Amino acid sequence: MIQKGSHRTGETRLKKYLSFYFVISLVLSFTIILRLVVTTFDNEAISFFKAVGFFNVVFYDLYYYLLPVIVVVLWFTSTDRSLEKGVNWKFVGIIVLPVVLIFIDYCVNIIVFYFIPPAIVVSILYFKYWKKLSTPTFFSKKTLIIILLGIFLMPYLSVLFGLTNTSLTMNTLQDDYEKIEYISNYVMDAHTSFWGSGSAYYSPHRVGDNFLKFWLVGVCGCGDMAYSTISFIDFLDLKSRPVGFPGEDHMFVEVFLDGNWLVVDPGYNLTLITQKERAFARIKEIGGLSYVVANSKNDPIDLTEIYVNTDKIIIKILDNGNPVTDAKVTLKHTFHGSTFSLPSFYSDNNGTVILSLGPMSYSNPNIEPAEQFYWVYVNEKNTNIQITSSGSGKSTLVEVNLNVD
Repeated sequence: MIQKGSHRTGETRLKKYLSFYFVISLVLSFTIILRLVVTTFDNEAISFFKAVGFFNVVFYDLYYYLLPVIVVVLWFTSTDRSLEKGVNWKFVGIIVLPVVLIFIDYCVNIIVFYFIPPAIVVSILYFKYWKKLSTPTFFSKKTLIIILLGIFLMPYLSVLFGLTNTSLTMNTLQDDYEKIEYISNYVMDAHTSFWGSGSAYYSPHRVGDNFLKFWLVGVCGCGDMAYSTISFIDFLDLKSRPVGFPGEDHMFVEVFLDGNWLVVDPGYNLTLITQKERAFARIKEIGGLSYVVANSKNDPIDLTEIYVNTDKIIIKILDNGNPVTDAKVTLKHTFHGSTFSLPSFYSDNNGTVILSLGPMSYSNPNIEPAEQFYWVYVNEKNTNIQITSSGSGKSTLVEVNLNVD
């Protein structure tokens, strides 16, 4: 038998939690709409745009992480379950659950994730309070249905509204060139990025290649913007591919139009320029550009010689004077204080790896520390051999003897 006081307490708590979660869902949806629909800001509106992006992220965290964690903690710490079999369920709720949610959200990138946190909240509230009430009359049936539907659907209805608005705008444009330019500007306007790429708060929120997450929260670095741009371009049934400067930490998009690959780089507001023009802008910015690769669905495509003037680097792997076949060769160096590597190469039957490198004469102090050379790693071991390039067309032979300490 349920006591009257506990009945009222259960009603009050359930009503409070459901109402608060409904409000969080509503505000999250509002910030999503603002971020997705109010675009193409001028300089005077940048601070407003950053505020919208910030609150979008805050309420995203409240909706998908904080509220589910709070409800889980309340559920386990207010019952004997906190002592069952020696399990510290408070620790599970506060530490383990957020880690699991972040892992699924960022690492696994599955759409079904976005229904899991609200399902956790509603399920626990049902078993903790609602199921124990003999006559749950705190909401009418119609009101309760509206609240539950709002909690689950409002963020996605906001996304649908933003997607519809974007699609209608694109349909008014005359040709593919105008549509690509609009896509590039839209990705730049609708993305959020203001913590710094190395911050602990920034990284778990990045959208990666999850297009739904771009609409929901929009935290992007250059690579995230590239994948979001490609998702837009796919709707136009055009060929595109992500292209990167792996040694210099940047990624963008190439789109195939009228027989040519043209560059679309939302992060730098560079749209439909030639490959040479993008390389010139990068070299002007930092003083160098060592390697360019297209990340195709099959094998990486080396585009370095198309973008920049190069040096020919010949690396010969030997063991007791004999060539080593299929040795894994990786070039790594420090750029902007972090380690970056080129795609791995494998030696041929002559023990040889041949590649082209562009100039590495970095001149921008903002990218320091930056090594103007690569360390040669063979089979994941640093050989302590350095190679560099001036982009002057010369050839350099480097012999790596594996039997030498």
